[in-house]
Amino acid sequence: MSDKHTPVVADLKYHFIWHTKFLTPILVDSIRAKAGELILEACKENNIERLDARIGKNYVYMKLSCPPRLSPSEAMRRIKGRTSKFLQEIFPQLKEMYMHGSVWDGGYFCATDGSADAQTIQNYVDNPPRGLEPLLQSGSPDINV
Repeated sequence: MSDKHTPVVADLKYHFIWHTKFLTPILVDSIRAKAGELILEACKENNIERLDARIGKNYVYMKLSCPPRLSPSEAMRRIKGRTSKFLQEIFPQLKEMYMHGSVWDGGYFCATDGSADAQTIQNYVDNPPRGLEPLLQSGSPDINV
């Protein structure tokens, strides 16, 4: 990926997975569709190329190519912050459900392309870190990476 703001050519690809707060299965129907739109808009605004994406009931998986000026943590801050804000504006029930906090859990999984295989990614989706226990069991579809 070439960053048009600097004379650097880079090929920085990352796998990202993040969950909804409390693993609540809110990413269904119109909320899922709007979340997908908002994520793609955030990527476009930040010159991030989407290489692959999956949205489950309580998680988002993306493989992204980021410009070199954008760290993985900054990419997540921009994507998660923007989508949470707009999802709560569009769907008032989310604002009430999360009491004006983020719809996303604070953490995320990130691995460089090549350092994480499909099994590692699927394991993070199926077995989130301790402290991220689900309020409701929703199940998650398999990811094909």
